Amino acid sequence: MKVLKNIVYSKMDKSNGAGDLFLPDNFSENTRLALCIHGGGWTSLSKERMSETATFLCRDLGLAVYNINYRLAGETVWPAGGNDCLDAAWTLLDGKIPQIQRNGQKILVIGASSGGHYALMTGLRLPPERVSGIISISGINSVKEDFAFAPGRYRELFGHVPSQEELELIDPVNFLTPDSPPVLCTHNINDVVVPCQCTRSFSAAAASAGVDCRCYYTRKEVSDFSHCIYRDGSARLYEDLEKEITKFVCKNVIGYIPEPLAQKSDIEISAFYYPGTEQMAEWDQIDETKPEIKPLLGWYDESNPEVVDWQIKWAVEHGISSFCVDWYWNQGVRRLEHWVQAFYKARFRKYLKWYIMWANHNETGAHSAEDQRQVTRFWIENYFRTPEYYTMEGHPVVVIWSYSNLDRDLRREAQAQGRELPEGEGIRRALEISNEEMRKAGLPDIYFVNMFGSVTYDADSIRAARAAGFRDQMIYNVDVRSFQLAPDAAQAQDTGRKFNYDCVLAGAPKWWQLSSAKEVEFPMIPTLSSGWNDQPRSFENALVVYGRTPEKYRKLCASCKEFCLKNDRKKIMIAPLNEWQEGSYIEPNEEYGFEMYHAVRDTFCTMPPEGFPADLRPGDTGRGPYDYPPMVHPAGTSWDFTSDVQGWYRNPFGTAHIQNLDGALHFVRSGGNHAAIRTRITPFPAEKFTKFKVMMKTTRNRNVPSPPDLHEMVRLYFGSEECPLITKELHIRRENSVAVEAFPDDEWHEYSLDLSSNPLWKGAINELWFDPPQLQFTSTDIRWMRMDV
Repeated sequence: MKVLKNIVYSKMDKSNGAGDLFLPDNFSENTRLALCIHGGGWTSLSKERMSETATFLCRDLGLAVYNINYRLAGETVWPAGGNDCLDAAWTLLDGKIPQIQRNGQKILVIGASSGGHYALMTGLRLPPERVSGIISISGINSVKEDFAFAPGRYRELFGHVPSQEELELIDPVNFLTPDSPPVLCTHNINDVVVPCQCTRSFSAAAASAGVDCRCYYTRKEVSDFSHCIYRDGSARLYEDLEKEITKFVCKNVIGYIPEPLAQKSDIEISAFYYPGTEQMAEWDQIDETKPEIKPLLGWYDESNPEVVDWQIKWAVEHGISSFCVDWYWNQGVRRLEHWVQAFYKARFRKYLKWYIMWANHNETGAHSAEDQRQVTRFWIENYFRTPEYYTMEGHPVVVIWSYSNLDRDLRREAQAQGRELPEGEGIRRALEISNEEMRKAGLPDIYFVNMFGSVTYDADSIRAARAAGFRDQMIYNVDVRSFQLAPDAAQAQDTGRKFNYDCVLAGAPKWWQLSSAKEVEFPMIPTLSSGWNDQPRSFENALVVYGRTPEKYRKLCASCKEFCLKNDRKKIMIAPLNEWQEGSYIEPNEEYGFEMYHAVRDTFCTMPPEGFPADLRPGDTGRGPYDYPPMVHPAGTSWDFTSDVQGWYRNPFGTAHIQNLDGALHFVRSGGNHAAIRTRITPFPAEKFTKFKVMMKTTRNRNVPSPPDLHEMVRLYFGSEECPLITKELHIRRENSVAVEAFPDDEWHEYSLDLSSNPLWKGAINELWFDPPQLQFTSTDIRWMRMDV
């Protein structure tokens, strides 16, 4: 924000006929305009009284604010001061201020006390189509009421005792018409300067005239002769008043979320972003297990561009300038691209860069030379030419999750063609294929970044990545590595699967020194860990880092900054921003509010003279909510899958995606002991049924070796109101299940599971989890399922 002092609007009086122009850092031709008018009983004070309010309007709401002086009563008489305010308004509206030079826009007119009166008299006398709104803060909104309370000040305004006719000429009530712009009046009920009845009378008159008038009343004790609208010891409005003004401005002036005010950092801050909540079913498991971490955006719809605008605003206002987004491609099949699609529809996308982290943890054989050409062409056609795509040294950046998967498959492909490639040659070839496509398209080579995946520091794999053509490397999370490097920080009860965040505080700097110091041969981008607790998806198998707090995270930020300055590192990664199901997040939420974001901003960003922008929430602006519709728990005990998925959804880590394919429920198994799919249902009495039957076909992936003693099962887990499937400790009650042997032979089989064989099958059943054979990448098709007697 910059402030240009004493911009003249009146050639007649250059001292009183001037104002200070507040311009936001993101000032553009679309920036909305505001006229700010001070109070002082028409006889005293100056524009400095409203400087804090002008700063708030500019810094937090992104308005260009003209904060003016005018001729005071006592030196002149009415209508001199009122005409000055009109002159200043027309100076803005006619584009006569050189720094703005914009004609045809609307303005907001705002004032406090007698300035509230001038704001109303100005806004109501201008053509209504040129005024976006009027705000009067404890203003003299009804002269009739105020004159009865304090007649003496009108003698000074007029230079004599005014007649009733003269009072009518300056009463805002008399200028209301059905076309008048929207008005916000705020008033302290205990105001001893201007009676609250002024606002009540104006509100009644506005309602009679059909004017949109919002009144906000506060009750603050007055200890002296004051309005009590400013915070103690300052000229800044109370927080509740700022919130009401914010809602009014967002609705009537901006018509949207206020533009982001990006904060600057000498160290570039990027963050991993996981677009994993494409439906309410993904949030449902968090709501069921850890509701206290609910985001401040609610259980939000990631495909909503307005949600993305909030994410952009919050990120850049706390120093984060780019997102490294998990991106999925498996032989041309893409998923979880809803966030990127929404990003390109977002209004604020120019403020944030994004780049691909290709999450290529695909099955053996999924990569090939031709597939590498196709995926690169997709990147070129859809992303690389857009100005929002992130580059380094002029090259578009792509992070590869698993270079070993690419290397494996391209070497297998070469072997099938009769060529033996040494280890590392497959990945080198894959990167070169991509760059060949880039050159054909007339684009610079891709800046490939390797995602380091070893649990310990492995110099050989790091050298191999560099030899393959990677130009940089990073790591997704350092928690386990930190625990290994800082055993002295562990508590007595800590283990490698559950340990205190103090281990991260102590171990992360050791990892940075080991992997990212300037003397390291191929240093990694330092990673700032946001913790880990994946109980919502892994339950008793979870890795739990407990004891994370904003204060500890702030210490980690300080350690990271110190390391970067000592080692001349210019970029860091926040790892990650929003892995809600894995308990690795710093996005604003009900647990910590904005405190984790504050830790980043306060550590790495330089506070501007006017202070950091306020942390606006959707409710502050009158927008939202952005939640998905609540989960519907359907009634029913049979599913024919003739259409859609009929209330079943994926279990995280059990499968990546489910769909209805050719009249069957289809998904690919992720492996492990996580049930593949689940549903929450309207409770039904267990005693009505003794069997669960399913018509299913399972097809093994021939590229994935099976154990020689293969003995797979098909299993149904069940939960009831009396005996929930998930315990208070967030463990799965695995005893709540029945199973029979399965046959993964690519043939249809009808399986019958004996529910009555389990004594826990009783009460009101409200949740079912279904688990077919657990072989990784096994394809499963289900024609029907049903409860049976």
